[in-house]
Amino acid sequence: MNYENYEADEFLLDSQFVDWVKTGQHDAFWQEFLHLHPAQRPTVDQARAIIQATATLPLIAPTGEQIRQMWQTVEQSIQEQPTEPIIKPLWSARTWLYWAAASVILLVIGTVWYTSQPTSVTYSQLVTQSAVALQEVVNTGTTPKLVRLPDGSTVRLETNSRLSYPASFTALARREVYLSGKAYFDVARNAKQPFLVYANELITKVLGTSFTIDAPEGNQRITVDVRTGRVAVFTQYDPQITEKQTNQLVSGLVVTANQHITFSRETKQLAKSLVDQPALLPTVPPTTSFDFDETPAPVIFNALEKAYGVEIVYDAELLSNCRLTASLTNESLFDKVRLVCQGLDATYEVIDTRIIISAKGCSTP
Repeated sequence: MNYENYEADEFLLDSQFVDWVKTGQHDAFWQEFLHLHPAQRPTVDQARAIIQATATLPLIAPTGEQIRQMWQTVEQSIQEQPTEPIIKPLWSARTWLYWAAASVILLVIGTVWYTSQPTSVTYSQLVTQSAVALQEVVNTGTTPKLVRLPDGSTVRLETNSRLSYPASFTALARREVYLSGKAYFDVARNAKQPFLVYANELITKVLGTSFTIDAPEGNQRITVDVRTGRVAVFTQYDPQITEKQTNQLVSGLVVTANQHITFSRETKQLAKSLVDQPALLPTVPPTTSFDFDETPAPVIFNALEKAYGVEIVYDAELLSNCRLTASLTNESLFDKVRLVCQGLDATYEVIDTRIIISAKGCSTP
């Protein structure tokens, strides 16, 4: 992307830029971009202000073409204004006109978003609207209930939870099930027949993986925790919902192992983060040793990344001379990182799905 020539409206239509403003994803890239192109900072700040001002709006938006047409109207109106003197204050009449018009556009978009969306989607509504006959399993007991689906997938249905699904998936283009409550899914892989779980407003799509969905009836939050593989999450309000449902590819907000999605039914927003206790990937033997003897710090961080599937951001060159001796085998991931940071006189923070290391480095031995 040629971001150094972008205008504010182009940043508003860039998904990577919007993700950065809303969630902090890709922060290293954008900080480096601003460092290399300081002249773009005012434009970036303007675009960020608009996105942040609309952060509480629902997730459905007009198409990119509709927004571009709005901006073209604004630009045309501004071009028709009398030419201003060369010497002018920072916030000129022209600038105020530009951002006032932009505010009107945002108000229109917000109104369209708000008025076009239903207040909520429920399990009962989804089951009633299903085009195929469904059978339902209800767990009224005090322990989880194992449900075997027609394709060989298994579902561990928690107490006070409901699951509806067809008696057979054979003649269907997609394997679609409906959940109210909490369940752990272990989905049989079938790339030609995507598996979709409908939990109120949230849709989780996979080809074959394991994950947990928690969507209690009446609760304002829905969560998805991925154990293995990856899933795509999108909402009933997504303007591309039909394409994402029918396409065999996994598309949407992609969530991988040890990542967690929270959907607010009130604000209609999705947020991605790490799970509270990241676990070793299933491909990593539980007996794997994390004992290090005079090991370079980058090697340790690389080993942790591979074992947990979690991105750890650090300056490899800065830490190349740092060596540590530590026994971390019995520690959780976050305790491992904390202990390594103690040895490096460094700190860490978790930003969305990444662990960011801040360190001073070590002198040359």
